[in-house]
Amino acid sequence: MRSSTSSSKTSHPETSDYVAPERAQCFTSIHAAERVPWGPWLRTWVVALLLAGGFLGGLEVYARRQGHRPTVVDDKALWALKRHRVYDNGDRKPFVVLGASRIQLGFSPSAFETRFADYRVIDLAVLGAHPMATLRDLANDHNFRGVVLCDMSEPYFERRFREQQQPWVNFYHNRYDESWWRDDETNRTLSTYLQQHLAILNPDLRLDRMAVALLRDRRFPSPNWHITHKDRSVSADFSLTDSTGMRDMFIERADHERYVPTPEDWLTEALEVEAMAQQIEARGGRVVFLRMITTGKYYENDIKFYPREKYWDVLAGQTSVAMIHFADVPTLAGFDCPDGSHLDAKDVPAFTIALGEELQRRGVLKTGS
Repeated sequence: MRSSTSSSKTSHPETSDYVAPERAQCFTSIHAAERVPWGPWLRTWVVALLLAGGFLGGLEVYARRQGHRPTVVDDKALWALKRHRVYDNGDRKPFVVLGASRIQLGFSPSAFETRFADYRVIDLAVLGAHPMATLRDLANDHNFRGVVLCDMSEPYFERRFREQQQPWVNFYHNRYDESWWRDDETNRTLSTYLQQHLAILNPDLRLDRMAVALLRDRRFPSPNWHITHKDRSVSADFSLTDSTGMRDMFIERADHERYVPTPEDWLTEALEVEAMAQQIEARGGRVVFLRMITTGKYYENDIKFYPREKYWDVLAGQTSVAMIHFADVPTLAGFDCPDGSHLDAKDVPAFTIALGEELQRRGVLKTGS
């Protein structure tokens, strides 16, 4: 019996509908290639980059016109980068600034270095955290012999606040070892450079925050009242915020949280901090405890709960460490804190120079040597 015509097409290579497997694979590849949009990719990428650059450039211009300024993100990596540079480099003497927000907002490293060119400022202050853990870290660092300016008010000496900056100290010692220090230093340095030049990298201008402001408030986000510089100092423009409301909030919070130890107990704890300073001075360094300026009702409350004659002055009479109270220096006491606790940026350079001159008068700074 003859074979059917339908089966003959698949069983004989000579039939016109037969395609060898290797040729079928080739045809499949060709057809797939024909479906790829080979188009002018270089031109596409260039156009895309130009559009993205134009959008970001326009956003940068608009943000600056709305009052936004570049600000550096002050994270533990930036703090550690500065901590790594507290040692004498054979050129300028290290001048380390410790404290919390008052000194970070109230001291200008650039103004200080311009006036006292023999010194290199390393700002290790931390917003909202008292400095004893960092002072202790420097005291235990036998390679450190610089000058320390430590912003201290009476509560800062108490043990209950002693560990507030320890997370920053731990970050530095646990993660910034020599095995990967250079790579991380490069990354943090590049980030700092971009953040100090581009307002659109301000965290207040994140896309989600802009979307919330536009949808909820029907306006572009308002500029922040303070910015952070690459040296970690902070400039505050109190004209952009409700300084009176901030002052009342600070006073209420301080009164609510206030616990005042007896003068005897306070002195015992303060002398423990003083011992840390003595360790640094025994190696040839210098330490200054500075009572930063506060004004108005905020300062009135300070001296009501911590009378100078029972607290600050008692410690000053028992230690060889230099102690400066702003109220004793007319050139420091003549400023005003809009919120009662912090200086406005416009006053900070003059305050810094006046403070440096007082340090020079007391022999802490030795210029021209």
